[in-house]
Amino acid sequence: MIARLNREEGVAAVEMALVMPILLLLVLGIIDVGRLVSTQVAVQDAAQEGALYAAFAPGSYSVVRDRVKTAADEFGLAANDIQVTCPEGSDGDRIDVTVGYDFDLLTPLVEQLFGDTIRLTKTVKSEIYAEEPVCDPGP
Repeated sequence: MIARLNREEGVAAVEMALVMPILLLLVLGIIDVGRLVSTQVAVQDAAQEGALYAAFAPGSYSVVRDRVKTAADEFGLAANDIQVTCPEGSDGDRIDVTVGYDFDLLTPLVEQLFGDTIRLTKTVKSEIYAEEPVCDPGP
C-alpha cells in the first residue's frame, strides 16, 4: 500500500513538471494581452485628447504635444512619439494627432514570435473649430 502511494506521488510530480511550464506561459500570455489592450486604450485616449485640444486651440503644436504627454503620463511618451500635422490640401481646417508607443512584452515565447516590442500607433483626425483655422508648427 505504501509503495503504491509513493509511486502515485511520483506520477503526480512528473505530471506537474510537464504541465506547469504550459500553465505559466498561458498565464503570462494573458497578462501580456491585458497590458497590451490597456496600453492601446491609453494611447488612443492620449491621441483623442490631443486632437480635441488642437481642434479648439490649434495655435502651437508644442502645446498640443504637452497636452498629449499629460494625458499619457502613466507610460511616459517621448517627444518623437507624438506627431501633430495639418495635412496638405486641408486648407488649415483639419489637424491630425498621431501617438506611437513601443510596448514591451513579458512572455519569452511571444517575444521570440513578435520581437521584444510591439509598436502601438493611433492617429486621430479632427476638424479645427477655432475662429481662424490656422496650422502653425510653433517652436
